[in-house]
Amino acid sequence: GRDDKRTEAPSNVPSMTPTDLTPTDSSNCFNSRRALFEAVDAYLLDSSDTSVVALERGWPIGAWCVGRIRDFSDVFARSRNRLNAAFNEDISSWDVSQGTDFTRCFEGTRVFNNTLLANWDLSRATSLEQMFQDSLFDQPMGPWNVSRVRNVEALFLNATRFNQGLNEWDMSGATSPKQMFQQAVLFKGDISAWDVSKAINFEQMFLMATDFNGDLSSWN
Repeated sequence: GRDDKRTEAPSNVPSMTPTDLTPTDSSNCFNSRRALFEAVDAYLLDSSDTSVVALERGWPIGAWCVGRIRDFSDVFARSRNRLNAAFNEDISSWDVSQGTDFTRCFEGTRVFNNTLLANWDLSRATSLEQMFQDSLFDQPMGPWNVSRVRNVEALFLNATRFNQGLNEWDMSGATSPKQMFQQAVLFKGDISAWDVSKAINFEQMFLMATDFNGDLSSWN
């Protein structure tokens, strides 16, 4: 992963462009999931560059140093904080390379649709369970390294706008794709090359995924 650094907010914060979002100072890196929750919740209430959380952690949220966090579950989940439903900021520069658990990370987000999320390093991830459940996310994530992922249960459950190709994903370690695309009504992406030989629970994987008609005859 990248160096765990972030941008420190100066007293007079200039307007930032996406190229300014590379963290440069590790002094205020998050050390716990609870601290990240508290900061996200504060940011949802006040995302201005003069807010307390901006002065403590950097601004905008994409500049935060999260490189020490391993558990990203529920961070932006609507079920954890209803204000997450309207979250829509660029966090593509976040260093999530130490993360293993992304369960419900974006569950229920109704606006978030970051085009550069494909840049995230998920090479240590083991759970993507319900990561985009009930969300309106629809952006490419083919480049993700999911080779260590075991649990993809309900990953896109009721993600009613999602329709991206995921054929590049290494699914050889996944054991539970249960409900993975259930009610993902627009999904018709190519997943024919997946190695699902270790998967044991395919229950309702495509239930009510009405547009999907892919050829999965090569699956064993």
